Amino acid sequence: AWSEFAFRPIEALRIGAVAQRTRAYGDRDLLRGPFIQLAWKRATLGAYWFEPGSSGQVFVGAIGVSF
Repeated sequence: AWSEFAFRPIEALRIGAVAQRTRAYGDRDLLRGPFIQLAWKRATLGAYWFEPGSSGQVFVGAIGVSF
């Protein structure tokens, strides 16, 4: 499961917190962290940083295009 809590300070920018429930990374069920997402025309670029500063931190990058 993937959940986001975000706000848009301007139309092209979304920032907030993300949580992911998984069993893929050891015993940890819930990964949390900040994210930022930029939109330009039909393209979206996102960066998600789970468990920042810990030894189990994970970075996820996302690129999207709408048609």
